[in-house]
Amino acid sequence: MKDVIGYQQVSSPEEIDALQWEARDGVLNLMVQDIKSGTRLHIWLSDRPHYCDRGHIQANIDTVRLGADCSNEYGMSLLDSSDAFPRYFHSVDRALNEAMDFLHWRLYKHRRNGRTVGQYIRDLTNGKEKN
Repeated sequence: MKDVIGYQQVSSPEEIDALQWEARDGVLNLMVQDIKSGTRLHIWLSDRPHYCDRGHIQANIDTVRLGADCSNEYGMSLLDSSDAFPRYFHSVDRALNEAMDFLHWRLYKHRRNGRTVGQYIRDLTNGKEKN
């Protein structure tokens, strides 16, 4: 469901994967609002010039928290210098996947399709993963 401005509204991690990206002027946009916290995120992906060697796709995120000071329930900023945007990718598929992982974690502290390095090493050691 969208609000008046065009933000797609979510209330759980499961709803994030059903969000629809919109293409406008050569840029992919995803505008999301978490209904519970009022947090609004605008994620956009764009191509970088062909000579860029750090990645061909650029991802950016802006955030707004309605009726609050752009901090979460712990008093921490929703985005800070540690988030380091823009981020660069060599593949649009990786950029899209990382954006969805970011939403899962940032809004709901939900690990999506991810293992820790420790889990990967255990799987490698137990023969469940090939080098």
